[in-house]
Amino acid sequence: PTSDVTPRGLSTASYVDKDGIILGGDILVIRSSRDLNGLYFAYYVKSNKKEVIKLVSGSTVFHLYGSDMAKFKLNLPPLKEQESISNVLAIADKEIKELKNKLSLLKDQKKYLLNNLITGKIRTTVNMANSPQLKIGPT
Repeated sequence: PTSDVTPRGLSTASYVDKDGIILGGDILVIRSSRDLNGLYFAYYVKSNKKEVIKLVSGSTVFHLYGSDMAKFKLNLPPLKEQESISNVLAIADKEIKELKNKLSLLKDQKKYLLNNLITGKIRTTVNMANSPQLKIGPT
C-alpha cells in the first residue's frame, strides 16, 4: 500500500509472478529489472522494515511514495544468488504455512475432543476403574 494508519503497515511487500493482474488503488507497484529478482526484493523489504519506515511521511495517515522508495538503499548479490535465496525462503514459507495449517487442525481436534469427552458424548476405551480419584471440596 502507499498509505496506512501505521508506518509499519507500509513496510510490507508481496511478489506476484503472473501476467494480466489487475490491482486496486493505493498500491505501490515496483517492477524489477533484469538485475533484481522480484521475490528477493519482497523478502529484502520485509527484512529491512526499519529502513522502509524511515522513508514514510505523514502524521495521521502515513504515506510511502514511489519517489521515496527510489531512495531505498539495496545491496544486491548476483542474480543467481538472489534466486537461490528466494527459493530457500519460499520453501521455508511453504513449510511454515503447512505447519500452521496442521496446528490449526490439531487445535480444532483438541477442542472437539475436550467438548465431547468432558460432556460424555464420546467415551474413551480406557478402563478408569483403577484410576486415582481426585476429590474436589472438603473431605
